[in-house]
This record gives sequence, structure tokens and C-alpha cells, in this order.
Amino acid sequence: MTTGERYDIIMNELARQGYISRGGATLADSFSVPDFPPLDVRLELHKSTKIEAASIAADLIEEGDTIGLDSGSTANPFAEILAGRFEKLTVVTFSLDIVRILGDKPGVTILVPGGCYLSGERIISGFMSEQGLGRFHVDKSFIFPSSFSVAHGIGMFKPEFYPLERALMSISEKKIFVGDSSKFGVVAPIRLCDAVEADVIVSDSGLDEKT
Repeated sequence: MTTGERYDIIMNELARQGYISRGGATLADSFSVPDFPPLDVRLELHKSTKIEAASIAADLIEEGDTIGLDSGSTANPFAEILAGRFEKLTVVTFSLDIVRILGDKPGVTILVPGGCYLSGERIISGFMSEQGLGRFHVDKSFIFPSSFSVAHGIGMFKPEFYPLERALMSISEKKIFVGDSSKFGVVAPIRLCDAVEADVIVSDSGLDEKT
């Protein structure tokens, strides 16, 4: 099976279950989504725009920075870009994918809080992780939420991420939110924060001028 055939199978199944609408693969009406697709499925969606947004966000990092990294389908390509661009970083994260991507790179120090392993997302979660994050301090945190709405703020679909992302916000000098253009105009059921709480919001070139 080719990569294209596998992609079509995934996209058709997502459309059948109501996650997306085909013809540009836009997310379906947020509140009608029956469940949040697992990480491995989300990694296949909007790849090029996620990479573009991640690359723009990486421009905000300086060599030697201490950064906090969220998890998710944009966080993974972001970490891969960092691995190829920087020689010295300290990274605070609860994502084991981030640990895998950056952990063996000389000059990169990884700090991970304790907690419970959430297999579908490959993260360390729970109250121990939230409290552990509170022991750190970072120059910049990079957060990858599920939705951006002018009227309803920045949101998410999975409640497990709320305390972790709020903890990253609380330990950071600068809060940077990153999302590809497909996430704008979407309203997720869990409100993380108002847009004005972000110091920087980063997206790709596909974001319409009005937004």
C-alpha cells in the first residue's frame, strides 16, 4: 500500500465518523465531533501547514533557550525542526515523542515531570505531572491547542491537557500558541484561555486575512 492510498483510507474513515469534511479536509463542526482522533491519526492531517507553522514558531527560539513544549500533532514536527536547527537547548515537556525526537541530541537537556502514562497521546499526565511542571521555569512555552476562535478563545477537546497546558503557561516568561490555519474558527468544548492571554499566536500562510 502506498503512502497516498493509506492517507486516503484514513481521510475517508475520518469523514465517515464525522471528524472532518472532505474537499480540503476541514474539521467538521466542532461540537458534533463524536470523539477526538488519536495522535497517530492527527499526525496525518494538514501535515504541510503544521510544518510551516512549526517552522515559523521555531524562528522565535534562540540558541541556549529554556523552553516548555506541549505535545500533539504540531509539536512533533516542531521538535524535528528544533533537532535540525539548534545545538543547545533545555526542554521541559510531558511528551514522550518530544523526548524521543530530541533526547539523544548532544547539547539538548530534557526535563520531564512524573505522572501517569497516557498511551494514546504518549504523554505523562495527571496531578503529579501538573505539580511537577510547576517546579520548572522556562523562557518561552510553545503550546499547541486544538482551536482558535476570536469570540470563544483558545480551546481543546481532551480535558487531560487542560492542567498541563495551563501549567506550561504559568511557568513561562512568554506564552506562544501555535496552530495551523485549519484550527482557526473552530470552537472546542474546553476553553483553555482567552486569545489575549497569548503573547504570540503563530499560524501558517493559509490563515485568511480577516482572521
